Amino acid sequence: MQERFLNSLSILLIAFFISFGCREKGGGNEDSKPEIITFTGTLTSFLYGTPVEGAAITLLDNDTGAETGVKTKSGANGKVEFQIEKGKKFGLKATLGNHLDTYQFNMDVAQDEILWIVANQTVTLAARSSGLSIDAEKGIVAGTIYWENPNEEEEHVGCATIESYPEGDIRYTDSTGFPVPPESAKSTNKDKSYFFLANILPGKVSIKTKMDATELGMVSSFTYKGAIGISNIYATGKKNPTPENCLR
Repeated sequence: MQERFLNSLSILLIAFFISFGCREKGGGNEDSKPEIITFTGTLTSFLYGTPVEGAAITLLDNDTGAETGVKTKSGANGKVEFQIEKGKKFGLKATLGNHLDTYQFNMDVAQDEILWIVANQTVTLAARSSGLSIDAEKGIVAGTIYWENPNEEEEHVGCATIESYPEGDIRYTDSTGFPVPPESAKSTNKDKSYFFLANILPGKVSIKTKMDATELGMVSSFTYKGAIGISNIYATGKKNPTPENCLR
């Protein structure tokens, strides 16, 4: 009886070690490997809305802002492709002569995404129209405040404001879409709810949007010396929070 028990125990132990050894040799459970998919996008001029070919595109870690070592170039018609891990957010940097390094974070697996690159000329015009002096040692963030309706369509949010940490110089736009001095616009335009946030210390930045004292949404990203980031903010709620009496 004892001998039969010992033989059975030996068989169980051998089976355990064989199974354990196979898992070690294979590098883990195959089912736990992340699914790799192809991300596609079109690099687009922020000023003209046209595709941009030949820019260097760098994949970034969404949590740290650091480069991952994965790079490519925008091809014909601005097309960009990356192999990415499904369900994991990431960032991108676009670099091209006569343009600011342009960053986008919180990207996901959406296909045919619009990726932006901002020409030096665009920032010069924005600074001139808004009465800003741009500090080349600091960074810029530009974006739009949206509310997404039940049809997943983006609607502009008017009469909203933003605040950031670290702080920067805030400008809102008029109906032309270009930023204006603060005395001309103290909140977003209801048809073009863009914001321009300049002279931010490089590093992580958090930007909130508010309607009066009520916080509507927030986004976090990174800023870099002499560069610009594109970060949209999405307002929460069951309806577009633009007030009916919003005159902007």
